[in-house]
Amino acid sequence: MDQLWVPILTHYRGGSVDPDRMGMHMRSLQPHVRSVLVAGSTGDGWDLDARGFDEALEVLRDAEAFSSQVEVLIGLLQPSTERVLARLDQVTAFLGRTAIAARIVGVAVCPPVDGDIDQAGIVRHFMAVIDASPWPVSLYQLPQVTGCSLEPKTVSALARHRNVAMFKDSSGADLVALADDDYGDLLLVRGAEGSYAAHLRPQGRYHGWLLSTGNAFAAPLRDILRAHADGRSAHAADISRRLGPDIDRLFADAATVPFGNAFSNANRAADHILAYGSAGWRNVEPPETISGLPLPIHLLETADRIISEHIETIRSGYLR
Repeated sequence: MDQLWVPILTHYRGGSVDPDRMGMHMRSLQPHVRSVLVAGSTGDGWDLDARGFDEALEVLRDAEAFSSQVEVLIGLLQPSTERVLARLDQVTAFLGRTAIAARIVGVAVCPPVDGDIDQAGIVRHFMAVIDASPWPVSLYQLPQVTGCSLEPKTVSALARHRNVAMFKDSSGADLVALADDDYGDLLLVRGAEGSYAAHLRPQGRYHGWLLSTGNAFAAPLRDILRAHADGRSAHAADISRRLGPDIDRLFADAATVPFGNAFSNANRAADHILAYGSAGWRNVEPPETISGLPLPIHLLETADRIISEHIETIRSGYLR
């Protein structure tokens, strides 16, 4: 699998999901991105209702955006085992109506949203999904939402199952990756931002990343991976040092927006600049969020300044 996974944005128009706009966005990422997560946290997977989830899956019909070279994970982000299984049934039904099932390499599942659950309960939750899923399951660590965490020994035990392929950790604590437990062939990807090069193997503990910022900063992230693979560790570290603080600044500004989530809002703002260009983004309406509200201008201005530091943008943008 590729080292850069991107949880793609879900775009909206007139209060509904806009698969056509999602496809345009995906085509803009193709020079740098070959592995994506649909309906992840950044794609509002926790907040999409059943209809919105089906609408988001419609983007997978876009054969130009999702060619046979693109690997696709689908997020099953729901608060309980029963609702995760219901969403799995929804994916199965959708794919049964299409000819695109071969592009799906797995589903991503979090623990239940339950701050009191123990590790045995988390294992029961995952095993119910693993046993029901026709696709490999990716374990998704997101305590910021679920209120609970997979412990290293739990991940090690689940990793022995042949239908478990990946572990993504967005906690920022990296406790699973730093533990000495045996995870076998499990692919470890980091979902937290910052110190990008330092966390890559062999110096770090991760095989790669699954990063929301790949929606807009895929080019510098890919540059880090190339430099790392070529043994140019100093160059990879330099890009990381320059990119990390600016990403922090973008997310800090996004966190002040009183609706939506910062992952989605920050990357939606940055994508808007790339879509319409530094010379044109002010001439179109700000992007719509899942709430129906547009992003504030201050966040778009922050995104514009940061993008200009890291990406050679086309003044007209990819939609012009």
